[in-house]
Amino acid sequence: MKMINLFVSIALVAFIAVCFCAGCSDSHKLTGTAEETNEFAFVVSSSSFSSSSLENSGVGSSAVESSSSVEPEVSSSSQKQESSSSEEGSSSSAAPPHSGTQSSSSLENPNSLEYYIEELGLNVNQLYENVLAAGLTEEKDSDTAPGQAVATEFDGPWPHQFVKENIGVLPYFFPEAADEYAGLVDSIESGLADSGCGLYMMNVYGNEKAIAYVVADITVDKVVVMDVSAGNCPNSAVNKIFRFLFRYCGEMESRPEIEHVEVNLNVSEGSCPDFDMDSEWVK
Repeated sequence: MKMINLFVSIALVAFIAVCFCAGCSDSHKLTGTAEETNEFAFVVSSSSFSSSSLENSGVGSSAVESSSSVEPEVSSSSQKQESSSSEEGSSSSAAPPHSGTQSSSSLENPNSLEYYIEELGLNVNQLYENVLAAGLTEEKDSDTAPGQAVATEFDGPWPHQFVKENIGVLPYFFPEAADEYAGLVDSIESGLADSGCGLYMMNVYGNEKAIAYVVADITVDKVVVMDVSAGNCPNSAVNKIFRFLFRYCGEMESRPEIEHVEVNLNVSEGSCPDFDMDSEWVK
């Protein structure tokens, strides 16, 4: 009897042990499934990177604040592009507006040859390129040195060349140009100047139709002079002599043709140029 009771007790303990192990195995499987499901749910929700999904997934509010304050990384190439765009934008916005430059000849140097041309409303390119100076003087009964009764070699409307024998009178006609081109004057006086290129002076005698004159072109047998029309200006070139000092290389006839071409005075109405007597303009 005792043996039967012992067997029953052993069998009962064995049965209970088997049931306990089976229960533990099933519980572990269920718990593992739940953990895997929750982990997958967190990954899906975190892809949207929203605060509400992170909180719902069990992440604390401090972690949300930390995540929202982190700035995404920018690649070095993107940084260079943004920096370049920023520099281009700042340089374009900082660039000053385009403005033309005003000629300073009439403001700073009224004794320049450019000033004389601009006062007539002409372009400096319309002047013969080798003109070195221009001068204005009053016409007299005889344009000679005091005490002389006959005309000199520098009278008349044709070009007159300065050579070794007469270069000493240049300061009488063009004192400023004589100083400006002292090297050329010295070379002529010493006989060292290029014999192929000469220094000349030409007189243009004014009349009532013109207000001023400009030497426009010089060739071997012709000199072209622009007569700037007086128009409605009350002053004119009458009783005035306009002298021009220029260089010319090559042969020139002693008395070339002087061709006068009339051009209009190109200045605003009421602004007639009025040059002082004995003025000189140097290039």
